Amino acid sequence: MLATTLRKIKISALQIGVGRQSIEVIRLNINSVDENLSSKDETRIKLDSYFGKVNDDLEKNILFWGQKVDELKEYKDMAKEIEYDENKLSQLKNNWREYSSKKEDLQKKMESFRDDLKEVEKDSNRILLLEGEYLHCNTSVDLNAIRKQLKDFIDKIENNKDNTLDVITIFEEIEAEEKEKVSELFGKGSSVSRYFNEITNGLYEEVTFNHEAGGIEVKR
Repeated sequence: MLATTLRKIKISALQIGVGRQSIEVIRLNINSVDENLSSKDETRIKLDSYFGKVNDDLEKNILFWGQKVDELKEYKDMAKEIEYDENKLSQLKNNWREYSSKKEDLQKKMESFRDDLKEVEKDSNRILLLEGEYLHCNTSVDLNAIRKQLKDFIDKIENNKDNTLDVITIFEEIEAEEKEKVSELFGKGSSVSRYFNEITNGLYEEVTFNHEAGGIEVKR
């Protein structure tokens, strides 16, 4: 584009009688403008890489970059012995992105952990049913306290279960003894069998007690 413009300027200059030397001066001025434009483009690209940009509006971006530069002025006298290094800056940016990503992952894990704690809190209060007391579970300390309460609760249930089994065993033993005593009242030659034989005129000779069925049986 500049070459075309330069040719047009040369032609116009010749048409109006401007000498070759004057044309050379114009050419140098145009080259200077071209270099300035290139320098501005490079500066714009660098500022974009350093600070980002608002949009494609150059004026708004210039205002934005100016604000960012003003924010950094207070640090201008710090670390003067450190030379600017584009590669180091790029590496630091990559590190920052990596750490930001790890931070986001950690925040998501923490949020999931908090949700798990709330579930533990809800289930624990539903199971323990403590009168006048609500267990909160927001930290690892709370979690350990609830774990202890649940362990005590489970131990209590296990102890009650063992006691219940002991009572059932005792009742079963008593029942077996009672059945044994009852069975001794029956059988061939027992007083019950003789009495039953008499009242049935000898139709039934024996009356027995069935342990499994828990009932009385008669035999002819």
